[in-house]
Amino acid sequence: MTLEELEAVVLQLQDSTPSLEELIFSVGIQSWNGLQDLTGATRFTIMAAPVALRVLSVDLAFEYWTLPASTTDYWTVVLEKGTSPAGFPDIAVRNTRPSGADANGGINDREVWNFDAANWGNADLAKGELLCLNWGKTGAPAAIHLPMIATVRYRPL
Repeated sequence: MTLEELEAVVLQLQDSTPSLEELIFSVGIQSWNGLQDLTGATRFTIMAAPVALRVLSVDLAFEYWTLPASTTDYWTVVLEKGTSPAGFPDIAVRNTRPSGADANGGINDREVWNFDAANWGNADLAKGELLCLNWGKTGAPAAIHLPMIATVRYRPL
């Protein structure tokens, strides 16, 4: 094995192995208006990038609340980045449908619901950019019951 081949193998292993360079941030999303149920489209900011970073994964969890999967009545959540008024480009999309594009199934209490299998776009954030969850509904799904815990795994650039 040449030195160049060995360097390529080492770089590949470094990219695929979690390290202390990867950081984790968790935030609890509470109601800001006294209501625990989310019944319509809402955007939540879950993180303001403290440094330039790449989002590696986002997990959501709910304590005592479940939502069955449905093909007609479902929630779609878009992971977004950006700032206002520049806009919020999409990073990844998931919904509570049981199958189809962007489907992630229902939400179960105390189980992680995440974006891991989504088609990811550019997940690099500049310092100060926001990482947001934008919830929207199709049909008449049950309300989303807060609080929600969002956990972000990221790597500084």
